[in-house]
Amino acid sequence: MGFLLSLPLWQGKVPPNPISGFRTAKTLADPVLWHQVNTATGRSLVLLNVLIAIVTLVLHFTITKDRPGLAALILTSAFVIGAALVALQGYLIINPR
Repeated sequence: MGFLLSLPLWQGKVPPNPISGFRTAKTLADPVLWHQVNTATGRSLVLLNVLIAIVTLVLHFTITKDRPGLAALILTSAFVIGAALVALQGYLIINPR
């Protein structure tokens, strides 16, 4: 599901809006910045979703049956760390040094 929602962002098909995308006052006020940030973070979200799908398959065939709690911890950690990195990426694009 996340893959399908992220793909249009990566492709630059989502205009500035209050519902979907990397929404800040700066990105909503500047369509060029909006597309720059959402293209980059959309690509990262697509890659994150692919990574999580691969990790899910690996866990399914290895430790999920024996240690479901560990599998849940690994998947949750991958998602949280990945989402934080995508947010940081967007912040750094919006606020260049």
